[in-house]
Amino acid sequence: NTRTDAGGAGAPIDASGIENAQLSFDLNVTTAGANGVTGWLLKVESANGDQFVEVNLNTSLEAVDPTVGEWQTFTFPLSDFANSTLDTSNIQVVMIFPTWETGSGAVYQIDNVKIASAEATQEEPASASAVDIYADAPLTGWVLWDCCGGTTPAQVAAGDRGNVVEFSIPGNGATVQ
Repeated sequence: NTRTDAGGAGAPIDASGIENAQLSFDLNVTTAGANGVTGWLLKVESANGDQFVEVNLNTSLEAVDPTVGEWQTFTFPLSDFANSTLDTSNIQVVMIFPTWETGSGAVYQIDNVKIASAEATQEEPASASAVDIYADAPLTGWVLWDCCGGTTPAQVAAGDRGNVVEFSIPGNGATVQ
């Protein structure tokens, strides 16, 4: 989250100039949660939340559901989001979370959150074609954020991945992170 009211610096990402831009991230669900999560969502916001897109993770290019204990990559073309009214020149928030009130007790880790050209590779991203939102630490001006559960997302060491962000959903399950 880059919004100042959440502790960010108010510096949104302008992805409108990245040709064939995609939002991607790696997710590792370490604990599924007590009630069995019914689905996982991605929500991206612009215009102070007035514009947003919310999609199921299984609608990614990989078309898979998260698997407990396995790092998985999820990739979404930003053109799909722009066609759904998201202002890709003003990306302020990226949220990944289990469906509301089903994630009680879920613990998950996120790494390599970025917006990049589909042609850029992880090994050799073109600097004008990629923005790393999280890679060992949040992008300058962005903060790790829990909108409404009162938790504190943590950076934890994850072996050869280095630092990753870890979210833990409290017992009430009523949070978006």
